[in-house]
Amino acid sequence: KSRSENISTLKRVLKTSIHSLSEDPSNNREEQNMSKINEMKDVKNYESLRNQSSSDIISNLNHTFSTKNNKYSNRELKRMYSTAKYAEQAGDIVRARKILEELEQATPFDGRVTRRLSRMALDIDGDVSTARKILQNGLNLNPENAHLWHGLGHLDFKLGNKDCARRSFTVGLKVMNSTNCHIPNLYHSWALLEEGDGHTRRALRLLKHGLKHSPKNHRLYHALGNVYRRSGLYNEADEAFQNGMKCGPPYAQSFFLSALANAAYDSGNIDKARKLLRQSVTLNRGMHSQGWLALAQLEEAEGTLSKARATYRQAVDKYEDNRNIRKSFRRKNLQEKKMELHSASSRAFLDGSISNKDDMQIIPRQSGD
Repeated sequence: KSRSENISTLKRVLKTSIHSLSEDPSNNREEQNMSKINEMKDVKNYESLRNQSSSDIISNLNHTFSTKNNKYSNRELKRMYSTAKYAEQAGDIVRARKILEELEQATPFDGRVTRRLSRMALDIDGDVSTARKILQNGLNLNPENAHLWHGLGHLDFKLGNKDCARRSFTVGLKVMNSTNCHIPNLYHSWALLEEGDGHTRRALRLLKHGLKHSPKNHRLYHALGNVYRRSGLYNEADEAFQNGMKCGPPYAQSFFLSALANAAYDSGNIDKARKLLRQSVTLNRGMHSQGWLALAQLEEAEGTLSKARATYRQAVDKYEDNRNIRKSFRRKNLQEKKMELHSASSRAFLDGSISNKDDMQIIPRQSGD
């Protein structure tokens, strides 16, 4: 169908939906849904409808208006999701899960909510069976949700079921192509799987395909740069990291500086790597543990142990200051403080020492929402 016909169909269905909402006193959600309706009336949002049939448009609108007795506005739902995300990051798991379960009831077709609940079941509870069941129940309700196929694929990827992960990612890609709604994280996860299996070209192809649909996604640029770097293509890696810095949010700048430092170090430019790492730990109030760790590792690898020790002390002080830890405890058990600063994968290193500069690396961020 042509774009004009799609627009006419959309207006007709919207008019019918609004009329039915206003006529039903027991389900008066017109005011709550006005923000969503206004978004859909915006001409800019018609662009994504060009390749959709009228049946697809009607199906999507039915999803929007199908939840009965929804007591939350669209703005409130967005705020609830953000609150749940921040609560999980802050360690308030009970609150995060309670909000997400409420959101799941209010928006059963939002795959992000279902996927986050599944991930919490796996990462926090260690319950693989429940994590898988949550995703499969979501797919039974909404098999055309690419977020859920990504979640299922990422679950199998983490469990080492690579063939199952590929099948889920393949189905998710088909869903994205059919709905013209592309999820950058699916390309990201799939590329990491392929690179880990030694399929570098396939990983690069996936990341470039993802950037074609999401040209301002900084995480895809970060992953692309790392694939280039690990392949010894340092100029291409620098270009990818620089492009990511241009479109990435402020908090991501420190990660890109660390990535550029890694590329510089691997190419033998130690001074440049040191300069970039020092710059990275000045951002985000100094709360960039990957940068501190890489800088300390660099100094150890170069044999300047006093500078490495000073870097660790400076990092611990910075974290304690930002977390309002009492100064009387600042110098107590430095080794323990260092282990608290780094992730579990860093602790093995802290128990020993680096003897080879190739051991210096930045802990990669995991794929997620």
